[in-house]
Amino acid sequence: LGDAFVGETSTIARQGLELADQLPDLLGEIAGGAREFEPEPREMRELLRLSFRADDVLVVQFDDDELDESDELYSVLRDSVARRQAEGEVEGAAPAVRLARLGGTHLTPLTQDIFLPAEKVSEYASA
Repeated sequence: LGDAFVGETSTIARQGLELADQLPDLLGEIAGGAREFEPEPREMRELLRLSFRADDVLVVQFDDDELDESDELYSVLRDSVARRQAEGEVEGAAPAVRLARLGGTHLTPLTQDIFLPAEKVSEYASA
């Protein structure tokens, strides 16, 4: 258990440092007046609709997320799969696009509980 804990803790620390390295530039952009993402959400949806190629996608939606666009993203990805199938780009089984709804907020993906109970790990893996 000790080596696993140290290895996991090291990974968490490295990920935290990588995130922290991005903050000065991000805060500088916000201070400089940046308010929107590029490309804009509408443009990103169209790019996904035309170009997305993954064969197995899990869109995760959190039940207390005021910024959530998961339903729209899920719809766009399903449209992309349907288009690929209609145009004969898909061989074999159809790509899977799934939507999972979990408890949490917009910041939940930025947190990591290294003491997550085994049943929760199993629940998330099968979502």
